[in-house]
Amino acid sequence: MNRIPRHRDPAWIGVLERIYAAALWLYPRVHREHFGTPMRLAFRDRCREAHREGRGPGGVLLRELLPDLAVSASRERIDAIAGLPPMKRMLLLALLCAFAATMVFHARLGDAAVALKDRWDQYQAELDNRALRAHEADLAAAAIQQRLPHADVLAAQLYFSAADGFRRRYPDASGLHETQAEKAAAEALLDRADAAFARALRADDRWALWLAVTYCPARESICAPEVSSARLREVDADNGAVWLLDLDQAKQAGDVSRQRADLTRMAQATRYDWHYGDEIRGMLAAFDLRPLPSRLKQKYADGSTATSADSASLMAGRVGSANATTAMTGAQTLFDLCKSTEPVVRADCRAAARLLADRGDGAIDRMLGLGLWRRVADASEREQVAQRYRDGRWQMQQYARVLVENSATVLHRWRAAWAAEPGEWQVLQRLLREQGIALQAPADFKVPDPR
Repeated sequence: MNRIPRHRDPAWIGVLERIYAAALWLYPRVHREHFGTPMRLAFRDRCREAHREGRGPGGVLLRELLPDLAVSASRERIDAIAGLPPMKRMLLLALLCAFAATMVFHARLGDAAVALKDRWDQYQAELDNRALRAHEADLAAAAIQQRLPHADVLAAQLYFSAADGFRRRYPDASGLHETQAEKAAAEALLDRADAAFARALRADDRWALWLAVTYCPARESICAPEVSSARLREVDADNGAVWLLDLDQAKQAGDVSRQRADLTRMAQATRYDWHYGDEIRGMLAAFDLRPLPSRLKQKYADGSTATSADSASLMAGRVGSANATTAMTGAQTLFDLCKSTEPVVRADCRAAARLLADRGDGAIDRMLGLGLWRRVADASEREQVAQRYRDGRWQMQQYARVLVENSATVLHRWRAAWAAEPGEWQVLQRLLREQGIALQAPADFKVPDPR
């Protein structure tokens, strides 16, 4: 198994430790000689704990370092102060008074500093948002110019995001306080998103039709969900994801016969694709077209700054996962329908479950398929399906752990896997193998019984 790299401390911990070491001169020499090193180590541990709690250097300095020095250094100096020369005694008393005032007012100082830091962070986040939106608009134009696969779909998503269209769709989401000029620029970007997406729909791009129904990156009049849904069923009838999506629409319409027909069509399908692979590979290709602005560089899990290429991979993965919430629209309806004891329904449910488990586009498809299969499996296949489900749960858990590691090695392997493999499940298994992690669950790995 490859060794997991040790995470380094954030840079601010080293800076505060040096400040703390310099401040130890306030203590008597004998005290420093005996306790200086342990005190520095203890302070570093406290900074690490504060970092894990999500606190930054400002809070540690104002709320802990200065008050602690005021109290403990004063206590240690009291006994030795009488023997000091007059000038040094006066200087020390002045310093002790200053630290005493800090101790009295540190809460107010700390609150003010925290408020100022919050405002600064908000301002920096706004600048990051502006930089990202400008970069996305640049990538959208480049995707069309370079004629990437599904270029119009990618461009529509990037233009829509650059225009902050998703915030407009969800008014409660945070965003910039736009000026009139910024609003006009956003409207122009939305127009570009509309034009690109309209071209993709006219070309019967199946990914575009899917997004038009599930996660429209354009104005609703362009997506025309009902028209796009009908067209999707015509041009992508062999895709089980299309019929699961329609199953949910049939449930909302209260059409029982349509639900049953959708289940049969799903059982007869030979593929299951909600275009997650297209999304990730497309965004990775798009983010490769232009250098990433320096202020958009991301962080590895150890707090260090990622390379430009790795930062672009991280951002592409996040943008590419934006529509993942629609992956299994209709899954609950399918599970409810498969509670039936009617033999024909059970047979269709087993076929639909196998489709998800064996050919799902994403890892979530595979696991939901295996979960459904466990419920409706024949006695002859029950043990085999249960083992596959157990191994799948183990692999998902390990995959999540590896991705959280977020090291340069993991990012490179993840990106290479997406370039070589057809879908997320294959990417998952390849990444685990390269990390030296077994795909079979260990004997002590437990999973819940099916409900």
